[in-house]
Amino acid sequence: MKKIILVAMTLLVIGVFFWAVRWFDPYARALRLMDNAEPAKAVEILSEALEKDQPPLKLEPMRELLAKAYIGKGAVDSAEAVFKTIISSNPANFEATLGLGAINLLRDKVNFGIDYLEDARKLRPNDSRPYLILAKVYLSRRDFEKSESVIIQALTLFPTDRSFQELAGELFLFQGRFYDALNQFFPLMEASPSDREIRRKVALTHLYSGDADEALAILDSLKPTWATDESWELVRANIFRDQGRRSQAMDVVQRLYSEDNRRVFSGMAWAGDLSDMGRNREASDLLDKVSLSVPPLGGVRGIGLSLSDLEKLQAVRDSAKVANAYLALAKAKIAERSLSYSDADGFLDKALNIDNGLFSVWERKSNLARLKGNADAQLNWAQRGVERFNNHPAALAVKAKALMANGKLQEASVLSKSVADSYPRMAFAQAIYARSLLATGKNKEALDVASKAVEINGNNEFAQLALALAQRAIGNVFEAEAGFRKAIDLDPLNAEARHFYGSFLMSKGRSKEAKLHLDEAKKIEPIVYGKKIK
Repeated sequence: MKKIILVAMTLLVIGVFFWAVRWFDPYARALRLMDNAEPAKAVEILSEALEKDQPPLKLEPMRELLAKAYIGKGAVDSAEAVFKTIISSNPANFEATLGLGAINLLRDKVNFGIDYLEDARKLRPNDSRPYLILAKVYLSRRDFEKSESVIIQALTLFPTDRSFQELAGELFLFQGRFYDALNQFFPLMEASPSDREIRRKVALTHLYSGDADEALAILDSLKPTWATDESWELVRANIFRDQGRRSQAMDVVQRLYSEDNRRVFSGMAWAGDLSDMGRNREASDLLDKVSLSVPPLGGVRGIGLSLSDLEKLQAVRDSAKVANAYLALAKAKIAERSLSYSDADGFLDKALNIDNGLFSVWERKSNLARLKGNADAQLNWAQRGVERFNNHPAALAVKAKALMANGKLQEASVLSKSVADSYPRMAFAQAIYARSLLATGKNKEALDVASKAVEINGNNEFAQLALALAQRAIGNVFEAEAGFRKAIDLDPLNAEARHFYGSFLMSKGRSKEAKLHLDEAKKIEPIVYGKKIK
């Protein structure tokens, strides 16, 4: 019995000894302090301990923890120095490599950050962190190929990781792969029905794929009950525009910006709506005010921030980049409407330099070439847009339109049919296909397709114009005139609709009415429809 008691006492003493060693061990103490969100005290303990000789096996883990403690207290310079010390003695240290990658991103030294993160990914292929950061960085840089490569690898390794599934959806949305995007977003939405951001992205994807009604239904289920949600309201305004409810769309963005002039995207949208109404002076003055609140590019460096702020910081930088690109795009639109085509070209070049991943910039480049009467450049920019975005349906439709302008009617018909078949709810794509059928003399088929476009979205001016032209081609005079009028009512600055309506009226001997519309078309697009710009 005495032996049993002696053994028990010995084991107890040994246990207490190891507990005491662990409790008072600098690494264990620092770890507890980090868990308690006291990184400054952890730095003190570890720094003091590292001034003394430490066993080789403990040295590297203590340095790793010290670097993380420095990051926790915002001392990024000190953290970087420690990580570099670790790397100098052990280049294969994963945590130090990952840390240096993140620190370089914090400082906006993106290329250095990427190099470290790629090294970290090779060092520990089964750790999701470098994949996640890299995928977001590549997507932010609009490097779609590398972003997709990282995301595919990540989903192979981490198939149930929600972050990578959402990133895949965002990538597909950027590229115009709308069905692929929905396939990524739907399971996420079903798993988290209350996730507003996922539902907003699903609504946006439906809108871009041509299903505005479904987009609005999803969006209405997200209506905020206690505060203004600008991103929700902006999608709603976009849906209104798609449905031809321009005044309602402008009411939304005007209210948003009037309530808070820091809502720069709302202000730019309002300026765009004013320009679409021909109120360019007001639009320009408004844009001057909005630009004062647009964050400068490269203005957020992140020195002194913690790694936990990296994602937030990246979002701020991305927002600044997109805001500056949209500002240049909005200025281009006003310049274009004011017939200052060279200024518009400059603004579009600036937008491309800031963010070449916005499809609308490439689309406007192609359209600007058309306005300048350069059909070859129109097709060139359309082709470059297709190469940049691959299967983006709008990019393909813009190319089909450019092919028609260059007299390549058969190619245009084949291409526009493929888009219309792939996206049967996209009224714009159906309208382009109908126009290509008209150009090749297939008037009855054109009427059927144009009727489908109007059935999808009766307030789409392109669909209404296509239907009017098809009705005219088969001799339905009253229906054709109603279609022309509807297209002009939807967009009074649609020079093409006015030109064709004027030509139609002239053919009916109504020369006085015809001249009003033909002159207006020349005024809106002078190079395309007559008068040269001085």
